[in-house]
Amino acid sequence: MNIGYSRILFALLILFLPYGLRAQINSFKKIRVEDGLSSNYIKSVHIDEFGYVWLATLEGLDRFDGVTIRSFSEKFPTNKVSINCFANDPDKGIWFGSDDQLFYWDFINPFFESYQIVTNENKIKCLISSPADTSIYIGTSKGVSKINVQTKAIQQVVNEGVITSTYLSADKTKLYIASLDKGLIEYDIARNTTGYYATNNFGGGLVAITGYLENLVLATDTKQLFLFDTDSKKITELPVIVNDYILTLTFDLVNNNLCIGTDGGGLILYNIDSKTSKLISHDSSNPSSLSSNSIYSVLVDADGRFWIGSYAAGLNYSNRINGSIKVSSKVGELFIGQQSIRSFYFGKHNLKMIGTRDGLFVSNPDKGISKFYRKDDVDALRSDIILSFYPLTENNILVGTYGGGISLYDVASDELINYRTEKDFLSGAIYGIVKDANNVRWILSLNGLYKIDGSGEAQVFTESNSDIISNQLYAGYIDSKNRLWLGSMIGTAIYDISTGIPKRIVTAIGLPLDKTVAFFEDSKSNIWVSTEKGGLDQVSSDLNKIQAYKQTDGLVNNSISSVAESPEGVLWVATLKGLSRFDVEHKVFQSYSLSDGLPGLAFNPNAVMNSISEDGQLWFGNEKGLVHFQPDSLIKDPIRKKVLITDIFVNGNRFIASDEKGAKEPVEELSYLNLKGAENNLGFRFVALNYYAQSDNVYLYRLKGEDDNWKVLKGDNQVFYQSLKAGKYVFEVCLAKGNESPDLNTIRQLKVTISPVFYRNPFWQAVIVLAVLLIILWMGYNIKKGKPKEKEETKKYESSRLTSEKSQAMLEKISQFIIQKELYLNVDLKIADLAKELGCSSNEISQSINQNLHITFNEFINGFRVKKVIELMGNPEYSKFTLVALAQNCGFNSKTSFYRIFKKETGYTPAEYHKRFISKEDL
Repeated sequence: MNIGYSRILFALLILFLPYGLRAQINSFKKIRVEDGLSSNYIKSVHIDEFGYVWLATLEGLDRFDGVTIRSFSEKFPTNKVSINCFANDPDKGIWFGSDDQLFYWDFINPFFESYQIVTNENKIKCLISSPADTSIYIGTSKGVSKINVQTKAIQQVVNEGVITSTYLSADKTKLYIASLDKGLIEYDIARNTTGYYATNNFGGGLVAITGYLENLVLATDTKQLFLFDTDSKKITELPVIVNDYILTLTFDLVNNNLCIGTDGGGLILYNIDSKTSKLISHDSSNPSSLSSNSIYSVLVDADGRFWIGSYAAGLNYSNRINGSIKVSSKVGELFIGQQSIRSFYFGKHNLKMIGTRDGLFVSNPDKGISKFYRKDDVDALRSDIILSFYPLTENNILVGTYGGGISLYDVASDELINYRTEKDFLSGAIYGIVKDANNVRWILSLNGLYKIDGSGEAQVFTESNSDIISNQLYAGYIDSKNRLWLGSMIGTAIYDISTGIPKRIVTAIGLPLDKTVAFFEDSKSNIWVSTEKGGLDQVSSDLNKIQAYKQTDGLVNNSISSVAESPEGVLWVATLKGLSRFDVEHKVFQSYSLSDGLPGLAFNPNAVMNSISEDGQLWFGNEKGLVHFQPDSLIKDPIRKKVLITDIFVNGNRFIASDEKGAKEPVEELSYLNLKGAENNLGFRFVALNYYAQSDNVYLYRLKGEDDNWKVLKGDNQVFYQSLKAGKYVFEVCLAKGNESPDLNTIRQLKVTISPVFYRNPFWQAVIVLAVLLIILWMGYNIKKGKPKEKEETKKYESSRLTSEKSQAMLEKISQFIIQKELYLNVDLKIADLAKELGCSSNEISQSINQNLHITFNEFINGFRVKKVIELMGNPEYSKFTLVALAQNCGFNSKTSFYRIFKKETGYTPAEYHKRFISKEDL
């Protein structure tokens, strides 16, 4: 096959790629401006040595730790800097490249160091770290320079070329440089020599470069891709047609795919060995798809997770299991989106029926049928809540509803009609229909148990005319021994139905007493009972043994919705808080949650296909969609990352490393912390950089020396300790295992020493006692002399023409005027300014405040400022502001004075006050 023909074939494959293949690659979470991003235009994505994700946007520099987006734009020397590229320092730290400057941060200093590398005509385009010579190589619009990270000496190594991208060879000895005008440049780091492969070898200028095994892949501005053999120097065009401009290339080592980011054509994944492609693109009908088809940056991390920066649509990042857990957003041509799936049925000839809370979806591609039924659209459907399906025949499907009885769907005529005319079949709540070995159908309702035999005669069994457990039946099952299992609000019961009359079977074991919502019989004839709050129960076929499994055993939750079994005998347990994989033989549970691609945590009761489908998948009904997956495609072990401490708070202030604190290293690597006695209010913020949903990371923490017992923390990632005594402590935090025991492989420890306050020393205690005695004697002497403070203040204003009554009225007038005009917001407000506004003297204002409140004018004004800060703390519109920013908006001129005055007024630091009275968020 010639290259031209193969490229055309590839283009057709991409163009006509079926929806299933398009949709199955990944579902993405989104981060946008409303989440804290400085801009939705992402120019570059980078992961540093700790595992933080850095985002270079059009408006600034942000860092994401899986929980919070934090802006770092204020660390630049100038107000606004737009970053283009990143590189990790070969020793420690991170480098940033903007159009005209290079910046370095050691993770400690409050500001970035800057280095002038280029001129106005010369822009920084890319950075790459070289450990061989401990340098950062800087690709610009006029060649390549390097900076030695230790000496900071700058040297130009390639003095020509409009550089677009660089790549370091696997052995770290050669730097490959892509340029628009000079083609491919090979730079030997040790020899300081260059080799050129001109643009005419590639049919255009080079816009991107990445590695493939020991070779290179290069993209051109003519939308072509080439493979460059670094040994033979042979250049081979890849049979890939890309209809849009190529913006970025990277290689996914986890899945062995070349990732091609385009300007408007989405992301193409191309396997060089098999020459097959997959397309990841924006789908307006699928909220989990890419947010944009303009891909400006692609990064695939060591766990196989995609990080995709887009134009004007923010950041997309994939789940921890790429493409394994899927959500069907369409049934045939019908968009079902994130509907709550209460039931579903897959019949022959591609018939699919999906029951939701809002109606019934029917798709039959063989007949060209795609319809959505609601009760208002058809008389025979009397409720939109579809609870169950049962195939009477291949062409007649019963549809059980909540409050609308049973309808019958005729496949041949594509019609919904009434099933029977009895009242309960027209208006009852039908949770299921099962058939026994004698072809008798048993119908489970909230009004009892209905039996319909071969003649069509209906008979109802209730608490009053039989020994069924309850009239309200939520689940039923006929097991392999033809016994009827019933689930009710008050538990489970088993019945012998051999005579046609249900007779309760008394067992020696205690059957579940919790509300029972589903049953499942596994390949070994064990019956699994799903209860709403009591966990999962395994009942042996001979009814002699029962084994309960709960959250303490590793289940993700005790509210079980349904159970299915994969071919290898592994159970999949759907709950109201996620999905569990249960290896019954080894009694091992593995949980799956939002981070794995689940659209929501809650699964609906008995909405399940108990066995594997023809295409090897298991299917479950979730509150936010129809979930399906191939069991063997799910990774068995979670991503376990060591927990990092990201921030330490001392007396409400974020800790900054300094020599006097016994620390000169990043908080993430800090091993000990020395504090003074008064610095005894501590807070810790921490994350496990696995980028799970926050609800999926359960932490255990303790402060040894204060409390040696582990405490569980869910849905949060910071803790605080107040009024700690002097002494030595060790703060420990780690991820919790499924049974909430500590995963010591993820533990982070920090030693803390709080020095005693001087007055706790016995010598100083004696000095203080002596001083107190002297003060008491002095006060007694003054009292005897008849000079109490009150008399002094009265005497002070004896000659004033402002009487006590008038000063009180004046104080009220002053307060109202200040509040009305919000004068306290003026950071330079002086008493003379206020006197001029009120038309009175400064002395009168001073007397009114001092005589009635016994405080100074500045203390009086600061009280209004503190109240305003507290007001803004509780206003959601100001939730993105830091506490210091709020203080500045309210008239405080420094962080130090703000914290001192706030604590004096309220008794708490601003951070303590916010945590205690507003929320737990860290402003």
